[in-house]
Amino acid sequence: MIFEISPLLGINDIKFGMSMGEVRGRLSAEFHTFNRNLGVGDKGDFLPTDSYQDLGFFCHFTAAGFLEAMDFFPPSRPVLEGVEVIGMTVEQGTLFLKRLDPAVVIDSDGVTSDRLSLGFREDMEADEDDPRVGSFFAGRLGYY
Repeated sequence: MIFEISPLLGINDIKFGMSMGEVRGRLSAEFHTFNRNLGVGDKGDFLPTDSYQDLGFFCHFTAAGFLEAMDFFPPSRPVLEGVEVIGMTVEQGTLFLKRLDPAVVIDSDGVTSDRLSLGFREDMEADEDDPRVGSFFAGRLGYY
């Protein structure tokens, strides 16, 4: 499934800030909900996430139930500015994101644009000599 990314706004006709019900209604696909742990430890650190594992993405919600980010992995096909990002080399992905935001943050897991609330992680199962983008994420302003 192809997902057109609009940085800071949303994906396809799904907008950041929509309620769980609105998002689920637009996707109309089978999902499983789990609570992701933000790592601090109290109840407020567990936030609902809908997993559309078969389609290749997660929808992350606030504690109040509003969409704040989405993570994509195969078989989904996120597209940003006409470019399909999963599967490109890490070098290509880094150059592409740097063109959109010269201040990207590069770490051992991947590349993140805090300004655009998007980025990618390396495919940890790919050939070491030819690292590839394995997942892509996009969120509301200030999420990343």
